[in-house]
Amino acid sequence: MAPSRTTERRREHGPLEIYPQGDTDIIHTRLIDAPRNVVFAALTNEALFEQWFVPEGCVLESVGLEAKPGGYWSYVMRNPDGSISAMKGEILELDSPSLLVLHFPGDKQGGDAIAHSMHVKYVFSDEAGKTRFHETLSCATKEVRDATLDADFDPWLRHIYERLAALLPEFERHLNEDASTRS
Repeated sequence: MAPSRTTERRREHGPLEIYPQGDTDIIHTRLIDAPRNVVFAALTNEALFEQWFVPEGCVLESVGLEAKPGGYWSYVMRNPDGSISAMKGEILELDSPSLLVLHFPGDKQGGDAIAHSMHVKYVFSDEAGKTRFHETLSCATKEVRDATLDADFDPWLRHIYERLAALLPEFERHLNEDASTRS
């Protein structure tokens, strides 16, 4: 019998690394060739977020984002099989451009993969003009963490983060143009 994905220490998918940490956490990390204010904006600006957060074969039907502590971060997506995935979380902390912390209460009735409560912490650090994107998913229990790892979201994550990396130069131009028109 093949070992469970949860027993693998680290999985690398090009520049994306995914690995368990402790009993309840999953880490996703990637070095992205863009300034951290641009990467941060891609997660906190609704117009930018809806352009990249679309896994292959899915349709993003709605996005809601109120980027402030106490605000919300949500989406509804139609999957290739026609099912709906929806998440809505509260923004607990936001410190631009270095930190974003969310809490998703979970929805055990919705049939979605994210049926249990989890905290998601994004840390954005500068590495010579590039951004180290470090995401920690803190699951309610080790069993939930293991089930999430075994669900194999790796291709989905790899696709959205590759899409993000490809769109960041355009996002940077857009943000620079917005800044210049305001000054």
